Amino acid sequence: MNTPIDIFVSSNTTGTGEDFIRASVASGARAVLLSKQPERHAFAMAAGAEIRRVDVNDGCAVLGECQRVSHEGPLRAVLTSSEYSLQIAATVARALGLPGPDPEGIAIARDKKRQRQAFDAAGLRSPRWLQVDSIADLVSALTALGGRAVIKPTDGSGSVGVRLVGSAADAIKAAQAVRAGSSAERRAVLVEEYVSGPQYSVELFHGVPVGVTRNHIGAPPSFIETGHDFPATCNAEATEALSDLARRAVAALGVAWGPSHVELRMTDNGPVLIEVNARLAGGQIPTLVRLATGIDLVGAAVTAAGGGDVCLVQSRSGGAALRFIVASQAGFLRRVDGIDGYPANHRVTHVRLTAALDSYIELNGDFRDRIGYVIAEADRTENAAEAAERAVKGICVNIAKPKKEENQ
Repeated sequence: MNTPIDIFVSSNTTGTGEDFIRASVASGARAVLLSKQPERHAFAMAAGAEIRRVDVNDGCAVLGECQRVSHEGPLRAVLTSSEYSLQIAATVARALGLPGPDPEGIAIARDKKRQRQAFDAAGLRSPRWLQVDSIADLVSALTALGGRAVIKPTDGSGSVGVRLVGSAADAIKAAQAVRAGSSAERRAVLVEEYVSGPQYSVELFHGVPVGVTRNHIGAPPSFIETGHDFPATCNAEATEALSDLARRAVAALGVAWGPSHVELRMTDNGPVLIEVNARLAGGQIPTLVRLATGIDLVGAAVTAAGGGDVCLVQSRSGGAALRFIVASQAGFLRRVDGIDGYPANHRVTHVRLTAALDSYIELNGDFRDRIGYVIAEADRTENAAEAAERAVKGICVNIAKPKKEENQ
């Protein structure tokens, strides 16, 4: 009866979603997952969670369910691993007097326009930007930014709807795709200056950098992340510059509680902010951090949400790298050869197919094009990256086009 209860407001269906549930259960808590579509979260039940059907987009419904659960035992935490449920989870946690991030800070971080405004007000270096509400505004913004720019929605994650454009026609097409997104309302469109240079992310907890990740990005016009290396192999000066700007960014947004993931580009003139995510990184980056340093960011997030003291002490010093298996064409996933035997390799520790065989793969130009991944660890990041690259190149994916496409 005195078992503490952790309530999860929705969950990632890939990445850290299952890890959060397992960390909660391992800590001795009873994990309860609220989901609008429980059938999408069967993994959570297998990990030890109880699932309840709730409209997780309705804050009143979530609060009401949390209050009902609180009558069944001591409520320890309300949290989420889902980008789209961050604000409701934070608002409900605050209403119930539980630890969590500032809901207003989350609201700012979830809106890329408000992020840009906060960065500008704080004097932090980020891309020039304009919000557009018409085709005329769009064409004018593209011209003002030199004829090459990034089109993106003000909400969202996983590079969904983010495109590099170099002409008015491409810009209009990309903006129309953003407006036709899954949001019930017409989504706002940002036009941003394109910043070239290698991409990095800084992983922070309670506003303190834990480390810097090198992010590998696929070919334009999309911005698919194809791999990650942790810790990044940049020099100490670059690491400090990236970390300092990330620290200042989360402080400017008011999200220096719990985990945060800050994306930046390193230019010839120093780092430039791309965006702040008030959550743990996706793309299995927390796994890389744990393999390389022994620091468990998922466990820390669960501990913090429950009011516990977080101690992020590095217990090992190595490197880890991930490379995604990315579909090269749309169609039915028939076979994947070359994924067996790698666990016996002392460097390759994880090989996972995240798309089901015989499922239809669409090319969206974002994280949904990824169908699996390989993770390697070694004494040094360079060695882990080499092992992951070699492993993913040895994997052969067979995707069959639908017959009507084959006959065209």
